[in-house]
Amino acid sequence: MADSPTILAWDPADPETEAREFGAHDKSVKAITVLSDGNVATAGGDKVIKIWNQDGELQLELTGHRTTVNDLLALPDGRLASTAFDGTLRIWDLSDPDNPTDKTTDVGLAGRLALIDDSTLAMNLGSGWLEVSVDP
Repeated sequence: MADSPTILAWDPADPETEAREFGAHDKSVKAITVLSDGNVATAGGDKVIKIWNQDGELQLELTGHRTTVNDLLALPDGRLASTAFDGTLRIWDLSDPDNPTDKTTDVGLAGRLALIDDSTLAMNLGSGWLEVSVDP
């Protein structure tokens, strides 16, 4: 993804096909994930998470992080987890996007996310990991 604000899509079955612009952010894209419904979530330096359908049409914008959103993780139940350099982990119920669950940490920069099981994720914090329950 480098430091580009543009999101490109291509057909992996036809590598000769030129990539098409899928969407864009105002600043560089730092994270992308495919959601359980087939939509795509992207985020980056503009502090905004964007949800796109498979045709590249913007469906939803999620705001609230105060700094760069650096990772996204699609949860098995359809929710979306996001981390930002402001030390926050947010869990978004996309059917109620105005009320995310905030899990703020003061032990370091919230980094990459990994799913441990259906109700627990691991969040990178500086030189270590923190297990976080994501039960609804």
